[in-house]
Amino acid sequence: MVRKILLFGSVDQAYVSTNMEFEIPGVAEAGRLVISTEDSYSRTIALASIDVLLMSMGDEDINPPGDLLEPIIIREPVKYTLIQGGKVIVVGLARLSGADPLIVEMITVEGTTIGSTRLVNPAPSPDDSHSIFTVEVPYNIVTPTWVLLVVYERGGRIPGITHLSSVLVLLSP
Repeated sequence: MVRKILLFGSVDQAYVSTNMEFEIPGVAEAGRLVISTEDSYSRTIALASIDVLLMSMGDEDINPPGDLLEPIIIREPVKYTLIQGGKVIVVGLARLSGADPLIVEMITVEGTTIGSTRLVNPAPSPDDSHSIFTVEVPYNIVTPTWVLLVVYERGGRIPGITHLSSVLVLLSP
């Protein structure tokens, strides 16, 4: 519906405040606000979203922020790790909103996926915090290759990725 691209140099954190104008055909419509970042190869390296209710008229009704915990945290491998042997063990924490599986992919600078797997959602923890996940992702390469290892969740009422975390690693045969 609306897209706004903001360009930043090489930064670790940025504070962003912007207005986005929109028009909808009816009185109200479900929508999703998505904020994502890409690397220099146009690969999504982080993505967060929230479902919203868009209204064609009336006053703004902005709710205070709720849960501020990161939904997907990759603990292993850490960035810039050299991985050998044809498989990557991914360990992390997940606090997911839907019933769809976690998806783990390894993407080259050319955009080719050289390894992927689906992980049925970890059982929610009793205290409603993160659940631990561990998954093995096989790969087959002949030369050392830098890849972006991404872990993401799809789902909700609106199709698409809802959360994504990533780490850059070097794979070797």
